Parts: sequence; structure tokens; C-alpha cells
Amino acid sequence: MNYGIDTCWLNPKDAVAPEGISPTFVINKLEDLKSIL
Repeated sequence: MNYGIDTCWLNPKDAVAPEGISPTFVINKLEDLKSIL
């Protein structure tokens, strides 16, 4: 789904995103969130 809202996926295990899911940002640790806010 795409509603024009930026999204951020916390992906600590470097998993492959499920098909059809394309987040705006992918971070590996919560601390990385600061740099995109």
C-alpha cells in the first residue's frame, strides 16, 4: 500500500523486505532514527 506517507523499517537482522513493501528508510538500529528525523 502506498498512501504517500514516509515510512521507516527497523531491520536489525538485515532481512529482505517482503514483496510489495518498500519503506522510505531502512535502519538497522533505533539510534539511526535520529539522523532521518
